[in-house]
This record gives sequence, C-alpha cells and structure tokens, in this order.
Amino acid sequence: MAPRQLLHDSIHRARDLSDPCESPVSSRAIAFSALALLACACGSEQARARPVVELVVTESIDPEVVDLARRRAALARGRPGDADLRADLAMVYEGNELWDEGERAWADALALAPDRPLWRYHHAICKRQSGDAEGALVELRAVVEQDPDLPAARHRLGEMLLEADDVEGAQAEFEASIRLVDFAPPPYVGLAEVMLRKGEHRRAAELCEKAISLDPTSKHARYNLGLAYRGLGRMAEAEAELNKGLNATKQNLSDPLTARIAGYRTGYTVRLLEAGALERQGKAQDAVPILEQLLGRYPDDVTVLNNLAAAYIETRRIDAAHALLIKAREIDPGEFATYINLAAAELVRGNIAAGLESAEKAVELAPKAGQAHFVRARAYLAHQRLGEAYTDLKESARLDATSGLTFALLGEVALRMGEQLEAIGHYETAARMMPDFLPPHGELAKLYFRMGERDKAIASYERARRLAPDNHALDVIGRQLGLEVR
Repeated sequence: MAPRQLLHDSIHRARDLSDPCESPVSSRAIAFSALALLACACGSEQARARPVVELVVTESIDPEVVDLARRRAALARGRPGDADLRADLAMVYEGNELWDEGERAWADALALAPDRPLWRYHHAICKRQSGDAEGALVELRAVVEQDPDLPAARHRLGEMLLEADDVEGAQAEFEASIRLVDFAPPPYVGLAEVMLRKGEHRRAAELCEKAISLDPTSKHARYNLGLAYRGLGRMAEAEAELNKGLNATKQNLSDPLTARIAGYRTGYTVRLLEAGALERQGKAQDAVPILEQLLGRYPDDVTVLNNLAAAYIETRRIDAAHALLIKAREIDPGEFATYINLAAAELVRGNIAAGLESAEKAVELAPKAGQAHFVRARAYLAHQRLGEAYTDLKESARLDATSGLTFALLGEVALRMGEQLEAIGHYETAARMMPDFLPPHGELAKLYFRMGERDKAIASYERARRLAPDNHALDVIGRQLGLEVR
C-alpha cells in the first residue's frame, strides 16, 4: 500500500514557514536585527559562491528527470540567494531517489534558511539513503529537538534508534508519535517491534491489532502480529498472519512535503515501478491513472501498454484492455507478456479458441515463464482438457512457487480428476499462502470430511466461516459435520 497522506500542514508550527531574515519589531532587538540581516546577507553570498547542485552523470537517469532537474537548477542559478528554489531542486532529487544530489541540495537550502526543521528532516532522509546512517541519526535528533511536534521525524527517529539497538530510545519516539497522530498505523507497528524485542508479546499483539484496525491492508502490521502470536503460542493464527505479511515493507509517516515531493516523481521507471507496486497490493484502480499518464507520454511503449491492460483487466475494463493489447502486439509481435494478457482478456470475453491461441504463443516465446503456463492451463480448462491443464499448472508451480492461485487451481483440477489426496495437498498449500481466500478452506472442509478426518474438517470449516459468515454453501458443510448452523 502506498503511504496514505496522513498528516496536514495544519499540525505543524507556523515557524516552519517564517523568514529567518525577518526583522524583529521591538526596540530592544534593533541591534540583533542588524546582525540578523548581516548574517542573512552573508549566507546569501555564501550560497552564491557555492555552485548549484547539478546532475553530472545522466546516462542511467530517465530523460524526463534530467530535464526537470536541469530546469529547476537553472532557476536556482538565476536566484542563488533564494532558499525555496534550492529546496525545490532538493525535492526533485529526493523524489526521484537521487539521494547524493538531494543531500547536497538540501544542505544548500539550509545554509540559506537554517530554521526549517522540515527541510532538515528531509536532509536527514537523503543523508541516510546516501549511506551516512550515523550523520542522519545526529541530524534527526537535532530536528526533534528543534521541533518535537513533527510526527514524521519522531517516527523515523524511532526506526533509526531501533536499528541501532537503542530499544528504550525507540520506544520513547514511537510513543511520542502516537500521542501526536493516534490515527496513523506506522507508530503502533514500530512500538510493537519494540515490544517484540522486549519479549512483551501480548502488548505487541495489541499494538498490531490496533494498527490493523486503522489499516487492514498493512502487511507490516500483519507480519509483526504473526511474530507476536508465535510468541504467545498461538501457532495457527501466527502462520496465517505471517503469510498475510509476506514481502512486507516498512511504512513511514507522511509530512507536509510528502505530496509535493511525490509530484516530482516524473521519471518513466519510477512511475512504472510505483504502478506495479500498487497492482501487487491489489490496488489496480490506483495504478490506472499513473499508467494512463505514462501512456500519454509514451503511447507506443509496449511495457506501458501491457501494464495498463493488466490493470484494466483487474478492474473489469476488458474491451479497453483488449484494444491496448492488440496495439502492443502490432508494435512488438515478440513480446510474450502481451500474449499472456491477451489470453486472459480473450478468456474473460468468452473467446476460448483465441485465448488458447494466445496462451500457446506465450509459452512458445517464454517456456520458462510460470504465468505463461498458468494462462494456458486456464485455456485448457475452458476446453475441458483437464490432463493438459494439470500438467501446465504443475509446471507453472515449479517455475514460480509464489502464486497461491496456482495451487488453488491445482487443487480444483486434481479434484475434478478424482485425485483427492493430491487435491488436499494443493489446497493446503493454497490455504497457507492465501489465508484470506475462501475456496481452499471450504474445499478442505469437504475433503477432510470425506476422508473421515473430522477435526481437520471442522477447523477448515471454521476458518472458512470466519471469512464468509453468510455463505450458504458453508451451511451445507456445517450440517454434514453435525454443527449448528445459524
């Protein structure tokens, strides 16, 4: 899940926006005012002497990012004493993960306007990402001292202290973050990690459960909840949560500059990766506008066409997806991903023969791609060719063992072929990999009942019932097990 915009400018102090060169109005401060003006003038001269941070090596950087950076750098060169223009340039670099340039550009901005804790916070981020963890930690401490009410800095300082094994320090920062933004999940997860380090598994579980109540899609919270349940001896629940939290990444709090920096992420590669991450998180609808924007810039890019088509298929815009895929095939007839997506679209449209034709082409072009065999298996199933479908699904699982759907479909095909023991094995794998996916649990309840394994059947039934309390098909299974149904 992309970080939500949790914070707003209103929770930060007005002094972040003040002019550090502004003259005091009291008569007592006249002498100080003159000194302050002199200091600002000296700072401006220092910034003029310091060259604007430029991109030196550009070969591996997206041309759009290079162009944007050059335009922002030119503006800063034209007004070398303007701290805001230096900060804008720093945000361009940070937004496109050019960490070294970002660190130096933020330093330039702060040389002109040192009383900007929010800028200093982002300077620390770039410093950390460019490899100076120790320097970033020192700077973050200074930020928190300067502005203790900046939640994002308190939270990130907690994360860095935890990395440095300062458990007590991390706990204090996470607790401060929660006091400032009790509606944001990341501080609860961070504090849960502290409790796990201290062996307080019950408290860790409570914190993760709170985070999940705020954001049910938080994989990081799910994973740590699994660790907490494991520490409490709740092994079945632990396994389920750990599976839900596979490939979890830590989330940081947003701040008043987050959206602005994200707006500078204009590069092809960065935006494509962002859309791909959203699709993997099950948020295809959020990936669509990003990909549509990319397509506007790169109308003949086969990768963009395929990614947008896949997002359209997920959001049930099948005709729009089909049109994009036909165009992609015309541009590059040798791209196997086009045929995988085209096969999926044709099958949804009910064009079974065309779906199988595209799937076979995908396997021909990419025999080592698990997705190619998976989509051909689906086409075979549409033709009732169970044996060939089963062979393709096993090959897909061998090439890519990360897809729970493959194992769920293997279970279905094995069952249709009368191979109950094999079906149970496949469904058990699918249930472990996708604990929130109903079909494997329901099928396991029926299969275990047939095999005379009542306890296992009841356990699977209860897991299925928790996922679908009003499912009428489960009522039948419950009655077969002799359980009271509603």
